[in-house]
Amino acid sequence: YEGLMDVERVNYLSGYLSEIIRTGNENIKGFFVWSLLDNFEWARGYNESFGIINVEYENNYKRNPKLSYYWLKQLINFL
Repeated sequence: YEGLMDVERVNYLSGYLSEIIRTGNENIKGFFVWSLLDNFEWARGYNESFGIINVEYENNYKRNPKLSYYWLKQLINFL
């Protein structure tokens, strides 16, 4: 499934987190992997998947982690 290889999202998350770290702001305690674009899933009838896990609604809600899911999981385990 091509949608599972979301390299663009991995690049975005990597750059975003790098900038947070670069600021040196110790008050930052966390972040959400959510964006305004995720709302478009609802507007488009869930025909597109914007999150880090793709849900197959027609296949008993099977969850398919995307590349960004595994990248983030690896980062969290490293920390």
